[in-house]
Amino acid sequence: MMCLLNGRAWFQQVSSDGTRMYHYGFDTQGDVLCTCPSFHYQKGTQDGKCKHIRSKLEYLSELKPMANYYLKSNLQVINDIFYDPRNKEHCGYPVGSLTNLFGESRKNKSIAAIQFALDAAQQMKKNVLFIHTEGMDGFFQTEPWVTKFNERFKTDFSMEHWYFDVASYYFDMPKYGEKHAKTGEIRKFSYDLSKYWKIIKEKDDAKARVIALRTDSLFTLHLLTGYPCEMKPTTGGKFGLNPNPSWVLDSFWKSPLFDIVHSNNIGAIVLDSVSTPMKGLFMGDQMKYPARTDAIAAILIPLDKIVANRGCVGFTVHHGTRNVTMPDAEKAYGGAIVQYSHKFEILFQAGKAKRNDTRTLIRKRHPALPEQNNKYVKDKGKQYIRISNKGVFDFKDE
Repeated sequence: MMCLLNGRAWFQQVSSDGTRMYHYGFDTQGDVLCTCPSFHYQKGTQDGKCKHIRSKLEYLSELKPMANYYLKSNLQVINDIFYDPRNKEHCGYPVGSLTNLFGESRKNKSIAAIQFALDAAQQMKKNVLFIHTEGMDGFFQTEPWVTKFNERFKTDFSMEHWYFDVASYYFDMPKYGEKHAKTGEIRKFSYDLSKYWKIIKEKDDAKARVIALRTDSLFTLHLLTGYPCEMKPTTGGKFGLNPNPSWVLDSFWKSPLFDIVHSNNIGAIVLDSVSTPMKGLFMGDQMKYPARTDAIAAILIPLDKIVANRGCVGFTVHHGTRNVTMPDAEKAYGGAIVQYSHKFEILFQAGKAKRNDTRTLIRKRHPALPEQNNKYVKDKGKQYIRISNKGVFDFKDE
């Protein structure tokens, strides 16, 4: 199976023993990725490529540069970080792309992400989708910042809270015969999940909406992104997430998430956070998963495709590695799949002159700026913002 999208080629292949599905690919900037053990543990071979990558290099000639465009922001810091190097007037939020905001905890990444998304959606005259994975904390963090944005820009975004009824979905699904009833195995995956959403609306006739999807487990989030899953009892009576290898890279358009984005006129999407809780359906149970890299890929790859296909501005929030001695070397957790699934990455660090109300934003990845060590590019990729109880501002705005 092969898919070409936005200057990237993705492939999948079943391992020789039939136990794993490998995902691999490359882009126009020379970045390569494979989920096979050789690439992951040994970083490929001497040329940085495993046998899977080498077998598909002829597809490089078919790749075309990403056709992104930019949407100017009310924040100059965004316009200074994201821009087309061939024309500096083309700057702002990268439409059709995923941007990862990462860094240590309590650096206001979530606040910035929802403010950026509201700003972009306001200009596009579209709605916002906020997917939060951190339980009730995420629920209560969203609403106040939507209110602050409405007050500041005289907008009228209305909140909607969507919950997925996992128990109803699970027990409604057709099972195997009576002799297999005790295993609780799901016979087939259904993309029609609309009847399992519980929706609470602030206003029924709202013209501008923020849909907050609560996804508390990998199982829920994978159902949303269209990844066929089964729940099977594992050792000790706990439940495990059993991936179904029938999932294909180009089925994103059938996913429930694609339908939500398409049906609700979504212009900006936030996933907070990629650090999805590894827990199961029941209190005290841990979600068992054979490969965390595959778990993250199954979320980010379809999300990247949906953002590109529907022309959305996409943000994800993620934690970064802490490196006190080499702060510039900080990276997002999750390995190469996290970087490879985001066309842009922004690192959040402590503020300018160690002020409590400021944050340093460092551009770590920009697909159109491969010369990241160029002094001009590097300087323009380091900006400052101020975060107060009224929202996110340019640092110079006092």
